[in-house]
This record gives sequence, structure tokens and C-alpha cells, in this order.
Amino acid sequence: MSSGTKSVVLWDYQYHYAGRDPRITGVSSTKYGPENKVLASDLRTIGKELFGTFAEEDFRYFCQGEVRRQGAYYYIQAREPGDAYPFCLSEDGLSISMENGQVKISGHVGLVYAYDTLPAESYFTAYFAPYPGAYLGGYRFDRLILQ
Repeated sequence: MSSGTKSVVLWDYQYHYAGRDPRITGVSSTKYGPENKVLASDLRTIGKELFGTFAEEDFRYFCQGEVRRQGAYYYIQAREPGDAYPFCLSEDGLSISMENGQVKISGHVGLVYAYDTLPAESYFTAYFAPYPGAYLGGYRFDRLILQ
């Protein structure tokens, strides 16, 4: 999986799990707008939990976006992932099931272009493998298939 794909998934995770994952705190308002606050070490750990491996180049790629560092903390723009990255998930037709001991989630993801009003949709299937201690209910992100 590329650093870019990992970055999109990690952005989505930090946005949706702020407050649910105790390592990610929502900051209501700063001069930069709403942000989520997470320790650099926790951000790396979350990446490892999600993907199994999270190399230094993956971390650097993620931090190129709307992420700023202050001391040991990283502050990440708390906007809809579709605003920061051009991807958005659709809840229409979303299905969740188990397959060979993994959680399988399938649905549609849209790629929103700057000047288009309608997203170009693709069908996705994501698999999550058991991983003790992970904040995704004991699972980590394993693989993603886009069609």
C-alpha cells in the first residue's frame, strides 16, 4: 500500500475517531481553525495498528498535508476528509460482514474533482484483521481493494 493511500486512511481515522480514540483530542478552535491534537509517537502507533507497518516515509508523507507540529504534538486540520483529500465515502449500500476471520466492509468511495459537482465513484472492499489492543475494536486495517 502506498504512502498516499495510508495517508488518506489515517486522515479519515483521526477525523472520525477524535474523542473516541483517547490518543486523539479535538481542539475546538485555534487561529488555524478546528484541529485534532495527537502525540507524534501515538500517531506512529496508530499507523502501525491500522496497517501493520508504518514506515518513516509514510509518516513524513502524512505530515506534508495540513499538519503542524508544536513540541511533541501534531495538530491536524479537523475537516471532513473530502475537504482535505478528494475522497469521500458513501453510506449508501455499505455492507459489513466477516470473511475468513476478518471484518469486511464494502461500499462506494467518491473521488471529488475541484471543478466537478459530481464525484466519480468506485466500489471498495476493505479488510480488517484481528490485532489485539487496536482501537478499531481489536482489528487493524489489512488491505483495500478499489474497483
